[in-house]
Amino acid sequence: MVDARLPDGSRVNAVLPPLTIDSPVLSIRRFGQIFSPEDLITRQSCTPEMITFLETAVTCRTNTLISGGTGAGKTTL
Repeated sequence: MVDARLPDGSRVNAVLPPLTIDSPVLSIRRFGQIFSPEDLITRQSCTPEMITFLETAVTCRTNTLISGGTGAGKTTL
């Protein structure tokens, strides 16, 4: 298993047998535009209350854990 970063900032993950069952797996995560808090609300990714909570947590410099499965939107958030 290997994790790497490409020159453009994209992240690469490769997993080979015997860690995978059937075949090698390669994923490349490319980063697009940066979303504002208003964009996240408009796209219904967050509620206004969630944005307020996150802004307060950042302002207060608290430790915050963002978790979720692959493709759940952790990086976008």
